[in-house]
Amino acid sequence: MSKFVLVDIKTKGPIKTDLSYISGSAIRGTYINSYIKKNKIKEDISLNKEYRRKLLSNSIRFFDAYPKIDEDYSIPTPLCFYATKDNIKKFSRDKEPIKVVNEFKDTVGEGYQRVNKSEFSIIRDKNLNLISIKKVENLHNCKQIEKENIFRYEAIDKNQDFYTIIQCDDDLASEVKSCLDNQVLYIGGSKSSGYGRCEINVEGIFDYKDIKSKYNISLDDDKSDKVKKLNVFFMSDTIIKDELGNLQSTIPDELLEKKLGIKIIKEKPKEDNPKEIEKLYKASIISKDVKGYNAMWKCKVSSETAIKAGSVITYGYEGELDEEKIKQFEIEGIGSRKNEGFGRILINPKFDVKKCAIYTEKEIERKTVDLSEDSKVLMQSMLNNIVKERENEYLTNIIVESLDGYAKENKRRKIKLKGFPNSQKGRFITVMKDALDILQKDGEKASKEKVAEFKDGLKTKTKYIYENRSEYNLFNLSIKDYLTEIITAKSLKEITETDLEDIKYPEVKGVNYHKSSDYEMKLKLSKMIMEYKIREKGGKK
Repeated sequence: MSKFVLVDIKTKGPIKTDLSYISGSAIRGTYINSYIKKNKIKEDISLNKEYRRKLLSNSIRFFDAYPKIDEDYSIPTPLCFYATKDNIKKFSRDKEPIKVVNEFKDTVGEGYQRVNKSEFSIIRDKNLNLISIKKVENLHNCKQIEKENIFRYEAIDKNQDFYTIIQCDDDLASEVKSCLDNQVLYIGGSKSSGYGRCEINVEGIFDYKDIKSKYNISLDDDKSDKVKKLNVFFMSDTIIKDELGNLQSTIPDELLEKKLGIKIIKEKPKEDNPKEIEKLYKASIISKDVKGYNAMWKCKVSSETAIKAGSVITYGYEGELDEEKIKQFEIEGIGSRKNEGFGRILINPKFDVKKCAIYTEKEIERKTVDLSEDSKVLMQSMLNNIVKERENEYLTNIIVESLDGYAKENKRRKIKLKGFPNSQKGRFITVMKDALDILQKDGEKASKEKVAEFKDGLKTKTKYIYENRSEYNLFNLSIKDYLTEIITAKSLKEITETDLEDIKYPEVKGVNYHKSSDYEMKLKLSKMIMEYKIREKGGKK
């Protein structure tokens, strides 16, 4: 009999992944590593029958970790919900709830679009509450690489909560809990670069009925339709192959009939006009390429096409559905790589949803606290650090999107500095540092005069480099014109053409902290760009 270990994961550092969730394969790797260290195993676990069962077989499965907020557990957003185009535009603009229809229950007319604004959602109060996952992109420098030695990592940001479920044989559950509970472990790659640190806690060991209740989804026993409907919801990415190993884009009828004891019907004559055929098979499916990496072999796993989590398929059927057979089918899952979290399904889930909304956390009663002077000083220091980090992250994201980005006006590269002399990069950085120092001491006017003095004092040969827009540019401007722009009233957003969301600054009454002006942000960005680029080899000295 299977048990389900519910695990809470708090990200204390960024998790290196291009996904918006933590993959089951990454969690599996972390668990195996932790188990080996705890039990001081020296031998090859694949050659030991006991370890092979406990770590590598389908006796233990590691589900993908999805977002969790408070006591609400998210699911992949079902792909069956639609709204009018106008409502979707309003939703994007105003963030107010909108009405949605379920294409497997209601008629979807013309002018409707699928609601797919977020990969994950929480069903609560008859709302499909969409969740946003905070992601970051960090630039790193590797001095061992000869040419392009600055590279980018995409990651799930720190300080977010996720939950995973480890399905295992009954006799393994306690051992799984003892290996993970109250631990600080590293998940994913690039640990030496500061990625992957997580706090792990086990919430409990459950049977299937209790673990399923966490999703806030019950079995849909609606029998109002004239034709019996079987809906299959994909709780994870799913790889399905036939007996010859060929990838399949849907679940084979024979598998459903065998597991559920029913007869699948994909079409039938219409009752009012028997000459016409009514389609009973419908699918809201998105396919995706899934990749992997084998740490033992130190190589990539070949990519395969999978049915994306959130997809829904509906069939007609004859016969009677048995709840025990549904339960066993859901526990067993379908397809390959099930021990890495693939192949999770729900049969006839009841999506009790009328509207789509942005998830809002439950209101907490807040009390005003009078801080002592010492506490205010400490709070001010903390806020300054928080704001500095957020501003640096915002500027880094501008650089990241601009390195590969193109200007809207003429599709030129936003940043082009290949071959720009390192000596000039260093000089540019010095000017920006001086301008920042003068800004703090003597104000914005004197700081801008410093930048203008440098720009207007360029000598003939250097002046040519700074004016040669075809060779070198910053945000589609020659470097000299860029220097002119940053000392005008033109905003950072206008110059960089960024679509990034504005920085969210903390609000604390009675405590002041340093918030950079737009001009100061322009100086900092300019300095950071050259600091990143000066590390690249190939610059002329």
